[in-house]
Amino acid sequence: MLMTFAFDQVITWVLPSAIGLAGYALLLVGFFMLTRAALKVLGPMDSILRVNIGKRIRLGTWIMGAGFSLLVLRELMLFMVAALATGGVAAGAGNFWSYEDRGGQASASASSEADTVVATAGGVSITLGELQEELMHLQQSKVEHLQLMEQIASGEFQEMGEETEKSTDFLEALHNLGLKWGDDNVALSGLIEDHVLYQKAVELGYEATEEELEENIEWARDLYERGEWSEYNQVWIESVGADHYFENIYPALVARSMATEKLYEGLGKEVGTRYYDGEPPLRYQFEEAVLAEAEIIVLESEDHSATLDGVLGFLGDVRETYIARWQEANGY
Repeated sequence: MLMTFAFDQVITWVLPSAIGLAGYALLLVGFFMLTRAALKVLGPMDSILRVNIGKRIRLGTWIMGAGFSLLVLRELMLFMVAALATGGVAAGAGNFWSYEDRGGQASASASSEADTVVATAGGVSITLGELQEELMHLQQSKVEHLQLMEQIASGEFQEMGEETEKSTDFLEALHNLGLKWGDDNVALSGLIEDHVLYQKAVELGYEATEEELEENIEWARDLYERGEWSEYNQVWIESVGADHYFENIYPALVARSMATEKLYEGLGKEVGTRYYDGEPPLRYQFEEAVLAEAEIIVLESEDHSATLDGVLGFLGDVRETYIARWQEANGY
């Protein structure tokens, strides 16, 4: 079960603080009782006073013991919270990401390590948690990619004729680029490009409206509830919680996606055609120019192997591969 923000605060701050205050209060009360009894011991005593003082000493001792026990309990709770946070257990069975805003970065609520910034793209920070999540999706994409290549090789698309061979060559080229640059560079490049293009779309006034976003989110949730997404996506959404996904994660993703789509449509109209109907290379040339203008920083870390040269190198190779395929298909 995923913790809510309020419950998380109670467990990690309010409850330990309350227990600590109670413990210190009991220690103080017990100390004053013992001190007072000790002072009376120094004076003259009759048998009744001696009995009462003995009772007060025992009571004070018990109170101090209870206070000390509460303080020990507080330290144990803090230790357990720290251990859970370090292991990522406090967020649930798996990591899940909450977006600061619909166009902003994702941050891991499970641990401070996942909040570590690994790159900045324009005015947005990209965290280790985001990168790890993107790597998870990349692995699934690679599985689907290889399955498609196997289907083509087995002859399932023979009716495509010459296009089958071209498609196989293209898929192999993309697969080899992933091997050349490594998963970390591939995953981080997607995040960087996504954020940079979204910022450009917002700058040029291509944001999706609230109505468009709400309609898309409702459509996506309905698709999920009918079980019509891929098995991988269905399982992943369930692992992070459907409500959390459709209230926090998906709105950020679809806001960026719709804004970028609008951006490309606007770009296509400038040359009298939509980018995917007329001149695909225009899209990649535009992306290259936008990325060149953006301030991109990749922070080297033991947690990943991505570098700025690796990210930009992979993006450049992908653009060249897609342009070459388009040119071949159109006889250039």
